[in-house]
Amino acid sequence: MTAVLQALPMVQALMLLGIYALLPLVVVLSRYSLAMMVVGAMAIFTVKFWTVLWYLAQAWAGAAANHWAALARWDRPAQVTGVRPWWSHVRILQTGEVA
Repeated sequence: MTAVLQALPMVQALMLLGIYALLPLVVVLSRYSLAMMVVGAMAIFTVKFWTVLWYLAQAWAGAAANHWAALARWDRPAQVTGVRPWWSHVRILQTGEVA
């Protein structure tokens, strides 16, 4: 899996290289069609957006791993120090107000 993750930026760069190299040919063959130019721009944007999607997936996977690790330790509070639920700081006063 690590080798795949390390290869992704190079794959992205090669895809962009191919799009950039073939874009002038496609534009000429499509007779300067505006629709084809929009498709080319969308293709470039899509490939460049992969970086954002990889970052979000990595952040999500890391958060999920941390969540499941915390749940695995939840039944052993003696081993977990300083971990409290996010709502532990909320204090409800006798008047019903939240402090």
